[in-house]
Amino acid sequence: MSKFFALEMSDEVAKHPRLATSSGIFGLFKKVTYKPTGSEIESYSNCYRMEDAIALRDLINAQDKDFESKLSSLKRVDCDPSAAFHLDLCVSHDCKFVAMQLNHLVEGEITHITPIRYFEGPMAEMIENKLLDADAS
Repeated sequence: MSKFFALEMSDEVAKHPRLATSSGIFGLFKKVTYKPTGSEIESYSNCYRMEDAIALRDLINAQDKDFESKLSSLKRVDCDPSAAFHLDLCVSHDCKFVAMQLNHLVEGEITHITPIRYFEGPMAEMIENKLLDADAS
């Protein structure tokens, strides 16, 4: 798990109308929550090899009507800490909100492979189950 504001996409995600940002004591600690449920947002940045990054790119770029079937048919993708492709995810604790973006990191330069995609409700839960639960096993 990463700190939310350490992600490249964090500033843009924090502007989402269904998220709220609050500061702690003296503004030192910021917290982002999903307003409908009050659930805090956690962030993840997982690294993948090129062949897995291609499958993730195709998933993120899929049309809404095709997304669920692409997610269901996505084979297990394994994290590789030395890989140059990073899937950044912002997920609410209750898994009702997900933001995701695929990036390529080369010599300290980040290139966005996909736009940021947002999901809520059951689709967000499916993404969390498929992409984060798989990493835990």
